[in-house]
Amino acid sequence: GAEPVKNSAETWTVSENLELRWQINGKHSISAKCYANNRRTNSNREGFNKINAFNINYGLDGTVKLPAGFGIDTNFSLYTRRGYDAKEFDTTDAMWNAKVSYITKNKKWLFMIYAYDILHQVSNVHYSVTATGRSVSYTNSLPHYVLATIQYRFNHQPRNKR
Repeated sequence: GAEPVKNSAETWTVSENLELRWQINGKHSISAKCYANNRRTNSNREGFNKINAFNINYGLDGTVKLPAGFGIDTNFSLYTRRGYDAKEFDTTDAMWNAKVSYITKNKKWLFMIYAYDILHQVSNVHYSVTATGRSVSYTNSLPHYVLATIQYRFNHQPRNKR
């Protein structure tokens, strides 16, 4: 029989994305990257858990072109979450991906082997905040895998029409 009470939560987010890339001889490259996000959620509701959380993703990417048409690409990233007031949410996950490629001399065939999440640590975490407080739901991402691909470049020029 109590009267309904309007509850609301105020959320704001600030983020920044930085990347520094160095290219060597037009073939090789290395880059450092960082993405930072600060999320604050507040409400005047009694018992509401204020959130001042940081999500920081940072890592290195590298590309090396080897002789005879071979190439190696790799990236290593750390995904850090802090400020959620729970050990199971305040984590740092490492992700390492790698790709090995080979292109034939005539540049028509490209063979690639791509390994995703070599360290087996990636999981996708989704956070949602309602007026009654924080609710957190986990959603698993695609597990680690290895993918092999073959590409063929077909280039057909039509004959000149007179």
